[in-house]
Amino acid sequence: MELVAEFVDYPSLKLFWLSGIEAAAFLAAGAYCLSKLREGAWSTVGLIGGLVGGQAALMYAYAWARLEWADDLGPVDAIGSNAVLVQTDWARSVALTLVVASLMLSRRSRRGA
Repeated sequence: MELVAEFVDYPSLKLFWLSGIEAAAFLAAGAYCLSKLREGAWSTVGLIGGLVGGQAALMYAYAWARLEWADDLGPVDAIGSNAVLVQTDWARSVALTLVVASLMLSRRSRRGA
């Protein structure tokens, strides 16, 4: 039984770090776009994508941290409910699409097309 308990704790820590890294990447993209806000519409698109993706990933990181260090299943159960899970999955997908679109638009605007 102890082997199972150790196995259950490991994925929550791993998922906390993965969600935290994802949130940091989205927020870094948003911060970069914020610094370039006056260069065109692409920066606004990237900023929105970075903030939406960062918020969704931070929500997952918070839930996994609560499970890992406080043994609280409340946030994980809330995210696991169908309505919230669908919204966060859509938020992450849309955020990634917006960040990629902003990168493509920035390349296009630099070429002068």
